[in-house]
Amino acid sequence: MIAPEGKIILIPLLLLVLAGTGIQAYYPSEGLKWINLTMALLTLFSLYFFRDPQRIPPNNDGFLSPGDGKVVQIIDVEDAEIGKAKQISIFLSVYKVHSQREPLSGKVISNNANEVGVNWEDIESNEKPTAADNGIFLDYVGATLTAAAFDKVIPGLGKWLVTLASWLFAISTMISWSYYGEKGI
Repeated sequence: MIAPEGKIILIPLLLLVLAGTGIQAYYPSEGLKWINLTMALLTLFSLYFFRDPQRIPPNNDGFLSPGDGKVVQIIDVEDAEIGKAKQISIFLSVYKVHSQREPLSGKVISNNANEVGVNWEDIESNEKPTAADNGIFLDYVGATLTAAAFDKVIPGLGKWLVTLASWLFAISTMISWSYYGEKGI
């Protein structure tokens, strides 16, 4: 399974690889061959990076980590908003599943008065969790988080700006790798 945030990168990459391979078949070129190879490798890495396997929690008591990584630090902290708490820092490696999950889930609901709330799924507790503000209801990761941040300032800008930045990065990388390849450095 592929994370939804990766589709905005994977679909254009796959189309570029297919188009480049088609062009290469009719107009063979050493430079185009290397660009196609680079794009294919970038596509394979992106497929690997944006994978999102289904997690099956264990049936025994205990806690389930929100991220697949290594716990590097557990400390007591004093937070201005929530008071005393435990901070658990988890290192998420690029080579492992790079995805965060939430320990509680629910559905965001709103009424006619534009009041937003959460319909929490059943949890084993006497109290239902409460949300501090509307900002924590949405689950954004990776490029979607960046796009959402831009959308808070200028609505509608985020997805286009992040897509354009990703494309420009990919194109500038292809150009520079092509240049280095031709120069033999």
